[in-house]
Amino acid sequence: MEPLTGALAGKAVDSIFRALGKLGELNRAEKLVQRALSKRNTSLPEPTTQERRKLERFFALVETWSLLIETSVEVSPELVRGIELCLSEDHDPATRHNIATDFAELAISELPASLDPDDRVVLTSYQNRHLSDQVREIRELVSEYREPKAPASLSADVAEYRRQLEVALTRRRPTNQFPLTFRDEDAPEKPLDALPEVVAAHRLVAIHAKAGSGKSATLVDLASRLSSSGNALVVFIDLKPWAHERNRYLADNEESPTVDQILEASAVPATAALIQGIHADLAAADARQYWLVDGLNELPSGLSRRVLESLATFLRGVVRSSLVVTDRSPNRYSVPEWSLVEINPLRPSDVDLLLPPSPASLEVRSPSSRTTAVDDSGRRQLLTTPFFLDVAMTDGRWTWETSVQAIHGMFEERLGLSEDDIDNLADFALAMYTRREGLTFPLRDLVATAGPSVARRLIESRVLLLPDDDSAVFYHQLLHDYLASRALARRPDAWVPKYFDALSFDANTYESLIMVLDQLQSEEGISNYITALYDWNWFGTIRCVERALRDGWPLPRHLTVALAAMLGEKRFDPVSGSRARAEQWTEKLDGVTGFRFSKATTVAALVEEVERVSDGSGPDWFTTWYGLFRRLRDPSCPVNELDISEISNPDPFIGWTAAQVARHCNLEPDGARQIRAMYRGARHALDDTSGSIRWRVVHSLGCHPSGENAQLLLEAIDNDSYSWVVYGAVRSLLEMAALSDEDATERFLSQVDARLSQLPAEPLSQVAWATQYEGASVHWAERVWPLLEHARDLQETEEGKELWKVRLEAFKTWSERERS
Repeated sequence: MEPLTGALAGKAVDSIFRALGKLGELNRAEKLVQRALSKRNTSLPEPTTQERRKLERFFALVETWSLLIETSVEVSPELVRGIELCLSEDHDPATRHNIATDFAELAISELPASLDPDDRVVLTSYQNRHLSDQVREIRELVSEYREPKAPASLSADVAEYRRQLEVALTRRRPTNQFPLTFRDEDAPEKPLDALPEVVAAHRLVAIHAKAGSGKSATLVDLASRLSSSGNALVVFIDLKPWAHERNRYLADNEESPTVDQILEASAVPATAALIQGIHADLAAADARQYWLVDGLNELPSGLSRRVLESLATFLRGVVRSSLVVTDRSPNRYSVPEWSLVEINPLRPSDVDLLLPPSPASLEVRSPSSRTTAVDDSGRRQLLTTPFFLDVAMTDGRWTWETSVQAIHGMFEERLGLSEDDIDNLADFALAMYTRREGLTFPLRDLVATAGPSVARRLIESRVLLLPDDDSAVFYHQLLHDYLASRALARRPDAWVPKYFDALSFDANTYESLIMVLDQLQSEEGISNYITALYDWNWFGTIRCVERALRDGWPLPRHLTVALAAMLGEKRFDPVSGSRARAEQWTEKLDGVTGFRFSKATTVAALVEEVERVSDGSGPDWFTTWYGLFRRLRDPSCPVNELDISEISNPDPFIGWTAAQVARHCNLEPDGARQIRAMYRGARHALDDTSGSIRWRVVHSLGCHPSGENAQLLLEAIDNDSYSWVVYGAVRSLLEMAALSDEDATERFLSQVDARLSQLPAEPLSQVAWATQYEGASVHWAERVWPLLEHARDLQETEEGKELWKVRLEAFKTWSERERS
């Protein structure tokens, strides 16, 4: 597509503004700037009043609009440079560039919403005309390849409803069907024909497994089995192609969807009233509704939670009902309220039987026989995942060892795309993830970025599905994951929380982040990436590293030692849940590293194990880290000023270890004063490093109860803009309460109690999580119970009340165990 620059740009913008009749009006620019600023990345500084005025004048220029109305999702350098000129030179160049890039992305995405409805029609009409030459041939494909729609008419006839459901399920059945099994609390391996009985015995069931494990196929199979029963009414909801405009509106406005809105994604057109009518007409007295929901983890994380709440609340009014969802992660499903079902990998023996006798196409470097190929550990592990076995059987090759190689091979060999084509798709996929709208995206945007030829190949091959005339979605989330990871692997400047949050759907799935690691070639690149990940989320980092080591990737030894040791130290965390998770993952990591950190019975023994596996030699950061970590051997020794100063070290391994040293060791009043000063010195800076320093500070103070330390934690809870600092401050204030005398405990808990209604979901979860504190004072459980009850009572949804009911029961069980 010819870019809108020069004379063409001027002519286009003049044309659209003449149609709008508002050329150069400042109020339009003010509205656009206001909308973009309201969605800004909160880790970046707020523009000053003077900068805002400059931005408004800039966005009132015809030249600026020539850049805004370009239909590509790519942000033009000219637009970024123009915004940079509006910003004060008080910001360092990197910060100014980050602000400008973020604001440019927001301005383009918010442009339509800043227009009046009539003007929006004019803009859309213009953009459609401008794209018409490119889109025309794609539009011709839409009618042929668009996903079939169920009949639009709603029928309360049971037989007709079931017939339509069977037609919809038939379309969703995979070409290759594999002998899947599952595990639950009763057995490690059961066939799928046992799943209906498990579901019928529970109100809430979450089917989880890693990406590509066959969750959707399992749900389709379950729907067919249940629907064949005369007393069952099955509602099958596929959220993957749910309208992206609806997703965006609900996510941006933090609104909960109605059940009828969710039913827009039903395989059979229905309303809540229709479903209840059909249910009432079922002859069997024990008739039961089964609502099966696929693709929940493919929605923006806040929206997925609200979808769950809406459905669970609705079904509480249906006495005989079950809600079954699929998800990559079990983290959002609390036991025992939810029954968890995990899909097992395929058995290697089944993989051997399913592969054809010989590959149709093999690369020169590949083994020459099926047996050799499948026996290779990397390939064998990969092919036990149904998605990749399906790719192998479809393409007639299994020469790759990683998910990255397999999906890249699909784009390169099956579709014949060049590296540049795949790079363009990758940039597009990353942009769609960072817009946080779910996995469905405008077809027009894809055509503008990738070109009509690539779009045609994606559609004809069914790699791209078309839910309607205007939208598209990759047929499996792993394809989008891979493309986004490819773009991120090429952009070390984007290894920051904003992008990690987007690719992981707010730390709910780590597949895409693991794929980034598989594409880094140098040891320095791998080290920098893991370091950046660690500063964002230690659990996500451990997941990535464990997978990489299990798949045979040679990670730098010093990095592995530091990560494993810091994970091992969390085994001694006084918070029960943190300790349990650390114990589980330390044992897993020991299994692939050969370390013995999971066997250490004290922190001192852990330090001895570090000394056994390393002499401290390595890069400068590792030498510093090694000296700091060994300080944990003797917590009675006062922390010196130099060690405390390392809390602000930009290297997260050093900074977080220094925070742990300050947390566990003897911290004298001058040391605490020094730490508090570090927080206040970083509180007005909104870059990622400053946010991390503030998080380390609040974390380090939890074991040192005092009025001054508590005051700083309250300051952080009330005013800090970084959500993870608030999260850490809540935990630390509860920790102070657990370690204090009765009067101080009461005072600290009352301060938490007064702020319950203002806490976001994650910090609020710490009230339940961190109160299970080993070594707390004898009056602890009695004092904490009213706080937990108040948190439950503040919940406005039935789902929230049920969650806190489970949390109260968990605390009661823990406290009884502690007393015994």
